[in-house]
Formats: sequence, structure tokens, C-alpha cells
Amino acid sequence: MKAVGRFIFRGCDDKDGLIIGASFRSHNFKPNTVYEIRDVVGELMVCEVGESIIAGRDETYQEAPSRDTWGSAIGDILANHGAELMLSRAEYAVLKYREHRQQLIKHYSVEQVVQWELEGKDLYDVVF
Repeated sequence: MKAVGRFIFRGCDDKDGLIIGASFRSHNFKPNTVYEIRDVVGELMVCEVGESIIAGRDETYQEAPSRDTWGSAIGDILANHGAELMLSRAEYAVLKYREHRQQLIKHYSVEQVVQWELEGKDLYDVVF
């Protein structure tokens, strides 16, 4: 077993979840990828979740779900996205869909939105 990186858990209080980390040169981490730390019977495992919402190497900020790039200051990225930064693109898409659906329910009605879903209508095609 070899070490591929290290992280620090700040833990100043019960609400503090800040982790700061870095990888070593010999690692298997994929660029622009979200990872999750899992507790498996008392052992911590790092598992790949999916692609980050921040623009990767081969895309512009306009192409990324976050409309942000790693060229931005990390403080700005954290301020702009908060906990959403930890979501993969698939998870982010589900979150944004649910938010859009809730807006439609507020604007129209739950019955109308359910009817559109039963008809197979893409809710993103519905405008306010």
C-alpha cells in the first residue's frame, strides 16, 4: 500500500466540515473529478463519484454547469457554489431539475406539472 495524498480535517466545531488536501505525484486521481470519502467498517475509502461541475481542461466556463473555471480564485469558487461544488455533474443536474420542477409547481400547480410529466413533456421546455 502506498500513500497517494493527504488531507487535513479542520473540525473547529460540530458544524465545521472543511477538508483541505493534496495529492502526491504518483496518484491515480482523475482531473476535474469529485471523490467521496466513505467509512467501510471503520476504514476510510476514497471513491470516485463523477465529473466536477467546474469547467475541465478542454472546455470553456460557458460549457460547464457551474459557469466557473478552476482559473478562478478558490475562495470565489467556494463562495459562488458552496456545497454544490461537491456534487458530480449528474447529481447537479438532478438538483437543478428538482429546483426547476418546484418553481413550476409554485407558478402553475402540482397537478399541472404531474400531467406534463405523465405526457412525457420535458419540464425545461415549460416557461414562466
